[in-house]
Amino acid sequence: ASLAGRSGPTSLARSTVSRPAAVGPRTSSQANEPYARVTAMVFTAETESELTLNMGDRITILQDDAEGSGHSIDRWVYGKNETTQEIGWFPLSYSKASEAGME
Repeated sequence: ASLAGRSGPTSLARSTVSRPAAVGPRTSSQANEPYARVTAMVFTAETESELTLNMGDRITILQDDAEGSGHSIDRWVYGKNETTQEIGWFPLSYSKASEAGME
């Protein structure tokens, strides 16, 4: 029997990536409470799963895996830009706490 054309597992299949996968928010047994933030720096989406942010945009964070990322401000979060009504992933460090809170 010929082994030509068969492929085995590849070590690159599970490479570490800093950007989140192109999927919607994950579900977990501990649901995240949405909270508000305001854009502090411009962020331009590079993939369709990312969220473009402009200065002063109001953002609602829909998913934040703070525990899994060690509470790093550099973690990626999934949110809705209330200014543009778009949703996607963006670095939390591009936003700051909203003084007004959720409205």
